[in-house]
Amino acid sequence: MRQGRFSILALARPRSTWLAELTRWSGSGVIGTELIRCVSTDEVRARLTSLQQFSAVMFDEHSLGLDRDLLATCTDAACASIVVTSGLPRRDWISLGADRTIDSSFGSDELLSTLRAVATPIEQCDKVSAIAGSAPNAAPVAPLIAVTGGGGTGRSTVAIALAQALPGSALIDGALDASLALMIGGIDIVPALQELVEAHRTGVPTADEVRTILATCDRHGFDLLPGLRRHRDWTTLRPRAVEASVRSLRQAYPVVIADIDADIEGESDTGSFYIADRNSLARIIAGTADAIVVTGRSDLSGLSRLVSTVATLIDFGIEPGCITPVVLRPTRSILSPAEIRRSVSNLLERVVGDLVIAATTVVELPRDLDTIVLDGAPMPAPFVEQLRRLLPTRLEHASSTPDPIGPVPIVSGELGIAS
Repeated sequence: MRQGRFSILALARPRSTWLAELTRWSGSGVIGTELIRCVSTDEVRARLTSLQQFSAVMFDEHSLGLDRDLLATCTDAACASIVVTSGLPRRDWISLGADRTIDSSFGSDELLSTLRAVATPIEQCDKVSAIAGSAPNAAPVAPLIAVTGGGGTGRSTVAIALAQALPGSALIDGALDASLALMIGGIDIVPALQELVEAHRTGVPTADEVRTILATCDRHGFDLLPGLRRHRDWTTLRPRAVEASVRSLRQAYPVVIADIDADIEGESDTGSFYIADRNSLARIIAGTADAIVVTGRSDLSGLSRLVSTVATLIDFGIEPGCITPVVLRPTRSILSPAEIRRSVSNLLERVVGDLVIAATTVVELPRDLDTIVLDGAPMPAPFVEQLRRLLPTRLEHASSTPDPIGPVPIVSGELGIAS
């Protein structure tokens, strides 16, 4: 292979004029390229994830399945992505992750100029390097607080109370079995998480458009993004579109709280890509959160599950100082707050060793919690106040206006300061 040749994958509709011209140029040696014509996006993905290296992928903008995730696959493979348009582009492909757009009437000189600008000749390609300048939408973002824990540990209750403690915030129902709309009451479940993710799959919604998808909870003081309508709907969520959706929420609101499952196993843990895809929502939110609250019950099983969840998060790569254990204690519990804290501390020492975890916070559950949930009423002020103490002062002030001017950073571990 001669030095300086480009290896190109091409995906286009049958009888596309530009693809016929590109094939002729490549075959006759008019341009120094090797061309491989693909018949589907699945073939493009398969070739990009193989051991073979490619300089660029050229997509017809009408190709079925061309979206943010496919363009991100090109970036991950250190392969430039070029979208061929006909006149005015259908979408903002650059914001979706493409390296360049080019009109379908391009000539050989224009194509070579584009390839030299964004692609690397095959002899110089490096799978571990990324194409420069391919990270769109890198604007600053607001803090993200994730709330997780096993089923029945009060995770959703804590998430609602934290959102109430931060007026003007956004609350994401990120559980596979979503329940926040039911607990709050009077919420339309369309549009919801699926619609927000789909909007980001092939588009870049504005902050105002993002806010219109969320439901306004006037009695509670925050906006809610309802979750999946059915458990199996996780199959509609594309990971890169989920990442973009969470980022857009953090740019549209001063603070974002997310209720997520504790199951964050991935392909490396189970050997299954399907498990990684199913858990992608929890994995993405946990991996980008500034702080994570882990809830647990005050009984033996609940404390053990809490410690197990903390250990799983640390194995996932979460900084120990970003994790705050919270135990929800019924008023008539036989264990005192001091005994609960001591038990969690002893269990954590055995599981995570000398890693520094934030002090465990014990929160008294409201006596009439069941009635509150049935009525769709806000969480009681004393309960909200107990959780408010977990928050840094400037984070509380950041939520005073629903339309933020800029992000509000928090320092790792600050969320875990117990009273």
